[in-house]
Amino acid sequence: MKHLTFFFLLLLFFACHNLDGQELFPINNFSPDDYQAETQNWNIAQGEDKTIYVANNKGLLVFNRSTKELYPSPNNTIMRSVYVSENRIYTGCYMEFGYWEKNMYSKLQYTSLSENIKEQLLLDEHFWNIIGYRQWIIFQSQKCIYCYNTANNTFKIIKSETGITKLCSVEEDILYQERNKGIFRIENGEIVLISDNKIFRDEVIVNIFDWGNDMLIQTLDNGFFTFSNGKVRPWKTASILSLQSVSIYSSIRLKDGGFVLGTIGKGCYFLSPEGDVISHIEKTDGLLNNTVLTLFEDIDGNIWLGLDNGISIVNYNSPYSVFSDINGVFGTVYASALYKGNLYLGTNQGLYVKRDNSSEDFELIQGTQGQVWMLKVIDNVLFCGHNFGTFIVSENHAEIISDKIGTWVIVPIPGCPTLLLQGNYEGLSVLEKTGGRWHFRNNIDGFGISSRYVEIMPDNTIFINHEIKGLYQLTPSDDFREVVKYEKDESAPRSANSGIATFLGKIFYFSKSGIYEYNADTKEFDRNDNLSNELLNCDSYESGKMIVDENQTLWLFTRDNVINMTAGKISEESVFHRIPLALSIRGNMVGYENIQNLDEGEFLLGTTNGYIIIKPDQINDKNQTIEITSIESNKNGEPKSHLSTDDTKHLVKADENNISFTFNIPEFDWYTVIKFQYYLEGLYDEWSEWSEEPSAVFNNLAPGNYTFKVRGKVGNRLTENIETYQFTVSDPWYSTWGMKTVYLLLFLSVLWWIHCISVRRIQRICERNEHEKLVMQLRSEQEIIKSKNDNLNMTIVQKNELLKTVRHKLQHDVADGNVQSTLQIIDDNIDKNRDWQTFKDAFDKADHDFLKKMKELHPALTPNDLKLCAFLRLNLSSKEIATLLSISPQSVEVQRSRLRKKLNLKRNENLTEYIMGI
Repeated sequence: MKHLTFFFLLLLFFACHNLDGQELFPINNFSPDDYQAETQNWNIAQGEDKTIYVANNKGLLVFNRSTKELYPSPNNTIMRSVYVSENRIYTGCYMEFGYWEKNMYSKLQYTSLSENIKEQLLLDEHFWNIIGYRQWIIFQSQKCIYCYNTANNTFKIIKSETGITKLCSVEEDILYQERNKGIFRIENGEIVLISDNKIFRDEVIVNIFDWGNDMLIQTLDNGFFTFSNGKVRPWKTASILSLQSVSIYSSIRLKDGGFVLGTIGKGCYFLSPEGDVISHIEKTDGLLNNTVLTLFEDIDGNIWLGLDNGISIVNYNSPYSVFSDINGVFGTVYASALYKGNLYLGTNQGLYVKRDNSSEDFELIQGTQGQVWMLKVIDNVLFCGHNFGTFIVSENHAEIISDKIGTWVIVPIPGCPTLLLQGNYEGLSVLEKTGGRWHFRNNIDGFGISSRYVEIMPDNTIFINHEIKGLYQLTPSDDFREVVKYEKDESAPRSANSGIATFLGKIFYFSKSGIYEYNADTKEFDRNDNLSNELLNCDSYESGKMIVDENQTLWLFTRDNVINMTAGKISEESVFHRIPLALSIRGNMVGYENIQNLDEGEFLLGTTNGYIIIKPDQINDKNQTIEITSIESNKNGEPKSHLSTDDTKHLVKADENNISFTFNIPEFDWYTVIKFQYYLEGLYDEWSEWSEEPSAVFNNLAPGNYTFKVRGKVGNRLTENIETYQFTVSDPWYSTWGMKTVYLLLFLSVLWWIHCISVRRIQRICERNEHEKLVMQLRSEQEIIKSKNDNLNMTIVQKNELLKTVRHKLQHDVADGNVQSTLQIIDDNIDKNRDWQTFKDAFDKADHDFLKKMKELHPALTPNDLKLCAFLRLNLSSKEIATLLSISPQSVEVQRSRLRKKLNLKRNENLTEYIMGI
């Protein structure tokens, strides 16, 4: 959000076109372009929260310090009147009156009252005035008075035949003027004639004021009259009589008893309670317009002027008064002095003078045209440092005593009352007093650097501060005609706008690094941490210029304050007094600040277009509160939605997570700088920097809980409260618990689907593996059977051959009677190991690596176990195995039992199936 700079950029000062010497109240103006409505403003009121309401041609204007807002008239006609009672803002326009109330979003909503008595309204009625009396709200048109009872919502209507000009509330009386008849009072719903004096019949009455036991009655064209015990007398004061020719359209009586009169074409007049004109302000003095339609004094004593074109606010009770050279006649004030009853201003145009505390014009002292740098009273003589040299000033005359150009400063030389040391563009020079008169004596040779800041110690050591080149220490000759030696002091850090000054016998150097104090023992500047921390921790550095006045008060100038420092009366610690006058408002030339003591504790501060009179005793750090005035949320690029400003916790939609806050401190003294500081718990961990921006924006907030906190600072004082607002950014629709449940169900469904697909796939794989295994097993069995058949065939062949051999052998051996050799042949052929090896080799070829796998899986198996495994792999029965092994079937069963144990098979597991499955 752009900063609402119109509150500050339009700061204007009451000024005098012909350089009238009168200082006036500060004023701030708002043009129709500023508040975005029509020109004319007819009535002004204020709520308890200090919000200002203005009846404008276009509708109801709502002002606070930070923002302004327009609510169009209910029927799009000119709004003439406004009145605030409790939480209702009553307004009147053409053929319509009613009230506005804030809704939960702090926005005003309208309720019509005239709608209830629509048939009783006269034709073409404008409601010009509204006042409150007890439970009654009274609306005045040109011919009727409508009394609305807020207790029972009833109306009482008072009609006039000739027309009503003014309705007033005076103490406990409701008075009004009826044309050609006089002044009437409303009593118990009835009208009572107070006076039918010719003046009250014929003159247009602007206002009626309480005047002790009497009444003071103001007319449009013939001034004031007192009314007491039926007698009418003109109120004759010199000022009042001078206003007889002025057409007064509006007026108010102030809390201090004074008056403000708004005129047609002549601006406004401020009168004392005795009727003396205090000041007259018109367009040439800063008003936007000279016709004042309405006047209003707010809670803090500021005077609001509803003009024929715009709105002006006069800070009537401001501790500051202003003299402004709007036309640039004498320009920037660089120096000032109060001397022998005269006020002198040294500017970039010359030296000006007027009698102090007078309304005279400032006059230019002839011969002083040009830049004035310095005004200083020494030895009861006023010296003027000028671009052309040095002048001595007396009354409205100036005499040049040195034409050494560019006199920056003049300081006394310790122990030499007849000598003065001058700093100028080209170095240093000396003034001498002889015969009771001061004159130029000599230049000091040996140092030719511009010497704007000059301080001298009791031992005659001279310090020169040059903002660019740095700080120098000089040792002059005893007669101050030459510099014996000089050197740059590196102990003081160089910076722009730095300065030096002698305060309480000590030399101080001030730069953006802090305040440094000269140590005479070490001949160096040491940082004074106490003073530096006091200044730089609380204020923003802007200028190192230091001024020591005749009361031994040290003045410093920061971005937010004008500070004076005095020695403590009880302790040695210095006492700081901060005057909350920010650089942006005071408008002085940075680095060339100047301030002058005036009478009665007032001070004159030179500015770039005049000066400001400061009254420190009138500066009142009031307790202030801050409020959040509006909260809005929106999607990117879409219209904003208003959020409730009540104290409950609020829910923000996830897609409207751009949140903006506007806040306000109801302070209308425009010389008081207001700053804000905030932080958002849940996003940040610390407060923001202080800023004059009355709003905060947070974009794309993540879902979660947040607490917004904001506080303010009025001048140097924190607001009493910290305003808070709690809200929650909801989860987006796709992150709600319902959607999370849907996501979980979808996830579980996907898992189930994946599981089902996996199971089916595994089943197919298992079936395929089983099929392949079965095929392989069949092939293996076929190979084994083939091998077995081959082996059997071979065995049969071998056995046949053996039998043939045995048969042949027996034929011979029997004949010889010797069968031993035949028996040996039989034994040789019954070789189990050889049969096993033959079988093993054939088996390995048929079922590759089976026996190797069995050994790897069950390392404890013996060769006999492996033989049994091989026979079982061939799916042989125990009987068949017994025949092959030449053992009994019972022995085979024993071996099978032992093998089951070695294979760790359960009771329900089949040994043959296990072996065939490997």
